[in-house]
Amino acid sequence: MTSIRRFALSTIITACVLSASVYTSCTKDKTDKCKTLVCLHGGTCKDGACSCPTGYSGGTCADIAIYGTWHGHDNCNPSGSIDVIMTLTKSTTNANEVLINNPNNFGTSNTIVGTLSPDKQQVNYVDQVVNASINPDTLTGTIYLSDNSNLGHNFSGRSGSFTFSCSGNYTR
Repeated sequence: MTSIRRFALSTIITACVLSASVYTSCTKDKTDKCKTLVCLHGGTCKDGACSCPTGYSGGTCADIAIYGTWHGHDNCNPSGSIDVIMTLTKSTTNANEVLINNPNNFGTSNTIVGTLSPDKQQVNYVDQVVNASINPDTLTGTIYLSDNSNLGHNFSGRSGSFTFSCSGNYTR
């Protein structure tokens, strides 16, 4: 009688274990995809991906969004409109400095230096010289993120007694 009870008990236990493992393997994975993902700089996680605030980008919002190559169009007064490809990179010598290559399409050999704002959404530059060896122009302006995919650029310049002002919009 004892062996029948043991057999019945072990059969019931085995059936329970098999049922639990089959049920677990057939149910949808309901793990929280955001449980192990850390979004930096105020980013929020939804469905396993970070949504980054303006100024930051990347898988965990660790990258500064203003850096990169931007394609746009400057409207200048009095000279007209210009298509521009401008690149912003981090300085290797100063964390707050941004290198701005080819502002207003003055040429890729022209790089000026700006200062990155604490919120990482804006770069300001003052009295930066382009075309120094040919016909120097001095530029002062602001580059700002409208959102992480759109950039604005307002600046003024002078070349001798000639002055101009420009505004532009850029995308990645």
